[in-house]
Amino acid sequence: MSSVKMADTQSIANRISAKFEHFLVGKNYILGDDDFNDGLELELLEKQEEKESTESGWSKRILLDVEKARVEKEAAAKRQREKALQVASNYFNKRLINDMLQQLSEPDRVMTHLLRVHASTTDLLLALTLPFPRLSLIASMLEQNPELKRRLLYLVGSHSFMELLNRKPRVVKDAQAAVGLLGIEILKQIVPAMVFKYRVKMNNTVIPGLGKKLWRHMLTTSLATTYVLEQQGYKRPAEGMMLGGLLHLGHMACLHQFLRSFDETMVECLNEARQKGDKKFHDLLFDVEADPRILEKFLAEKALEISLSLAKHSFQEGAPQLISALQEEVDDHNYNVRGTLGKALFSGLRFSVFEQLRAAKNFSQDELVPWREYAQISASQFKEMHQKSLYRIDYSSFSS
Repeated sequence: MSSVKMADTQSIANRISAKFEHFLVGKNYILGDDDFNDGLELELLEKQEEKESTESGWSKRILLDVEKARVEKEAAAKRQREKALQVASNYFNKRLINDMLQQLSEPDRVMTHLLRVHASTTDLLLALTLPFPRLSLIASMLEQNPELKRRLLYLVGSHSFMELLNRKPRVVKDAQAAVGLLGIEILKQIVPAMVFKYRVKMNNTVIPGLGKKLWRHMLTTSLATTYVLEQQGYKRPAEGMMLGGLLHLGHMACLHQFLRSFDETMVECLNEARQKGDKKFHDLLFDVEADPRILEKFLAEKALEISLSLAKHSFQEGAPQLISALQEEVDDHNYNVRGTLGKALFSGLRFSVFEQLRAAKNFSQDELVPWREYAQISASQFKEMHQKSLYRIDYSSFSS
């Protein structure tokens, strides 16, 4: 590839990466029940409502001098309060950021208490990456994970789910029976998916839609990485399901911690204001709102490093090959110098970026070939990945 073409490809890659970051936190791209909302109808409606409001003649009339003086006095008081509120917000946000940095620097606390990923869960995930794990071993590990066990028992008793597998539902009470009914290959996909999905904060008012979009991106990355590994003949393709989740541990942690730190910092500041007898500052705090820009900055600048730190803490000893692949991605190594897992993750992650932007109708046709080439995916393979709808698990491949 010529130096000019490489520069053009890198320019497009940077533009698409920036576009994806905006998509992830953008309020105009909300994930619906079936797919993404492209945001155009909502955006046009908001603009039209704003235009109608400003053009309405009902609010227009001539003000008397005494009314003008009152309005000016109220406006001055409002400006003064807004200035005081800005000072309070700046102080609060500084405390919030420091608390987030402190809390997120403790991997054990984040994994155990914030994301609720305990040692028994990491052991189960690692066991499922093996080529031929024993069913009895997986069943015994599920008994130590009651949340996962409960969901699996529900699935095997679900008519709609078992119909996807062309199997009859069964009411069972122990993990051994559920594992036997489902089989190990389907467990390699649905167990990691369940673990990571229920660690995502799906609903929040700070950045609505972020949780659902993040989960869709994580699952697509996992399935696309797994697909690439299968095509390469890799012996443990289920590691792709792990990589997609581990790569976004930091994103999940940042979202959880932002919401928790906001509440805890608010309580601390209110208590301090009461102790000092500062009623003005105390009352201003009730109007301080969560600033989404803080979370956006953490997601863009800190999340990947936090993901790597958390993954090392829990998986370094049991799966050093996964950590190596994550390290290559965090360090942004060139594709050609990466290992097998690192290359698969490179391609799987970038295919997912395409899929999310495509679903949001925010990926142009002229960007397709350069991005595909940048993702190191052949035209035929890219087409097949797109046709497989890798944003959801294909249960037909497991049907009896």
